[in-house]
Amino acid sequence: MATAGHMLALPSGDMLDLDHLPGSATLEMLQACRDHILLSEAQLRSTAPSTPAKSRAPQRAPTSGAKAAGESKSSGAKALTAAQILKEKKSIVKDIKKRITPLMFHPGWDSVGREVKFAADRLPAEAAEQILGASQDTWSSPTISATLAENDALGALGLEPGELKGTVWAKGGLIGGRFGAVKSRRLGTASLVVRSLKLSYTVKSQRLTGTLLCINGGEVSGNKRGHRGDIDDLSDVGYDLEEM
Repeated sequence: MATAGHMLALPSGDMLDLDHLPGSATLEMLQACRDHILLSEAQLRSTAPSTPAKSRAPQRAPTSGAKAAGESKSSGAKALTAAQILKEKKSIVKDIKKRITPLMFHPGWDSVGREVKFAADRLPAEAAEQILGASQDTWSSPTISATLAENDALGALGLEPGELKGTVWAKGGLIGGRFGAVKSRRLGTASLVVRSLKLSYTVKSQRLTGTLLCINGGEVSGNKRGHRGDIDDLSDVGYDLEEM
């Protein structure tokens, strides 16, 4: 049904002026308006897209370990250099050496391993993955743990064989019942052998904790006194020579 301007053609051939509507509408006028409205709706539907736009698929939420590792990566402005990672390792080794100083190691059959516990706060993830021997891409939990043996432990901390030193002491105690006592005394220092290294790294807080198991090995050096123990005066243990 054609229109010209605001004129609507009626089936009878007359024209309905939409700008100047009559006081009353006939059935023919109402039918013509209805047909025009339905035709306009059909034209609008034909120009609309045939298929709706595809909705974007929701992204998978990362696992807790990967999320924490990602936050750790994004928190740092730049990746650490090899020199900076080595500096972090040296700081840990310095703390370990400090904790070894008061420990007492013993020679021969009395030799036993000692555990050295240490911690490093705010250790960057780049340095942690080098020490743990596990790339951040493999971290799947908030806390990463590792147990290293001997050579792997040395490599993780950047230690040279024999670099760690401990103080060796001769054990004291009574000898021969009432005949005297040997005092504990310092024999010198000896290189320590690393047996194992247990590590635990909390990704979110960037805290590394560890336990180093070591034992003295090799010769004792720096001894300024004889190897025989000092025997206390017999009177110190309540033995009277006159009773013999």
